[in-house]
Amino acid sequence: MCMAGGFGATSMGGVGCSYHILPDRLYFYPGVRTEEGAPAACAKMAAFVREAIFGVHELLQQTAPSLQ
Repeated sequence: MCMAGGFGATSMGGVGCSYHILPDRLYFYPGVRTEEGAPAACAKMAAFVREAIFGVHELLQQTAPSLQ
């Protein structure tokens, strides 16, 4: 079982993103409503999501108590 969710594109030129959270990994799927510019739009959204995930990871490493 996994957690999942996301949001759809709210405009014809917009990008949406769905996700699945598993115990050992995270999958996310950018999607668009139209084919025009889809590869570039999805790649840009994927880059933003990836950057945000790494940012959260760094933040959690800084604030998590040491287990040693």
